[in-house]
Formats: sequence, C-alpha cells, structure tokens
Amino acid sequence: MSEPWKPDKSQLDEANKKLLADVERYGWHCLHVHDRDTIPHWSFSIGVFESWQHPELVVFGLKEETAHTLLAQLVNRVKEGERFTVEHDYDDILDDYSCRFVTVYPQWYAAFLGYAQWFYESADGFPALQLVWPDKGGRYPWDDGFAITDGTQPVLAESAG
Repeated sequence: MSEPWKPDKSQLDEANKKLLADVERYGWHCLHVHDRDTIPHWSFSIGVFESWQHPELVVFGLKEETAHTLLAQLVNRVKEGERFTVEHDYDDILDDYSCRFVTVYPQWYAAFLGYAQWFYESADGFPALQLVWPDKGGRYPWDDGFAITDGTQPVLAESAG
C-alpha cells in the first residue's frame, strides 16, 4: 500500500514563508496566478478553511488588485460569521451585478489550487467555492448566450447552473 501524497515542507522559500506568516497573522493568504501570455488568470484564498472553517475562495478573470480586494472583502464577511452558499445569487458582492458561488470539484484542485494542497498537506482535504460572475447581460458561463467566450472564466464545478 502506498503512502498518501504529502508535500515537501522541509525547505521553505520566501514565498512559502510569507504564505505561512500571512495565515498566522491574518488568518489567510491571497495567491494570484497571472501569467501575462496565457489565460485564465485566477486568484484564491489559502487558510480560510483552517481559520474559519469556511471553504477557500477562488475567482477567475479579474486583475490582481481587483481580485485581492474582492477576496479580502469576502474573507472579512466570513470572519464576521457569514457563510456563502452555492447556487444563490448575491447582489451585494459586485457593483451592479449579481454573482454566484459554485462548489469546486476536487478534480480541479491540482490544476488550480495546488498551493492550497501544499498548505493543507492534502490533495483534497479542504473545500473550495468559486465566485462566478456574469457577463454584462447578466448571463453566467453556463447560460445560453454568455458573451465572454475567451476562456477567462472556466467553471470548476461538476455541474453549474
């Protein structure tokens, strides 16, 4: 029988140390994955599940500063006791638009939440929610006629809608 997957934490670089220090000090860390030449771009939380027993949060297709501000606002709401739920429209997160959370299917963790796997020392030992935003017409990626077709916002749920 093989040993379960565990990350190597014997050698910590500066990024690893910052992540651990942020979680220790603030309860969470924000990680941005923004390669100039490829899409999608995404940002996600690490430590929210450990600190407040709420799923980690991920958002795609936003500029780094915008995503960080948005995630910080969401984490502050979690700190105050709010629990975000799936398939419910939220009108108080984005200006002028509703948005929705979906449960991230664990098959996507390695591709998009690998650093969270490192932190939790588990391939899928933490839950995650993706914040999904609509196009200007209010349509989500799973709706007919969704206008943003460039791949900036993949939906990591098993099923959406």
